[in-house]
Amino acid sequence: MNTLILNKNIDFEQYQQIVDYFATIGIEVTNPYEYPSLITNEDKQAIALAREDVEKGNWIDGRELFDNIRKRYASKVVG
Repeated sequence: MNTLILNKNIDFEQYQQIVDYFATIGIEVTNPYEYPSLITNEDKQAIALAREDVEKGNWIDGRELFDNIRKRYASKVVG
């Protein structure tokens, strides 16, 4: 599967025009919601566990997490 990356955001009308143009030149655009998921069962289980943790309040802010990681590993990288 090839991916086309756009340089700017487009609205639905522009998207539809692009899809229609591709169809005229024989390029099929697959609807990502109909495409088989690349997420494994293991990934789905990990996501479900993470959601449970959040519901139980077992989480920390991302900034706090990265600050802790920097503090822990900064001396190993520098020294």
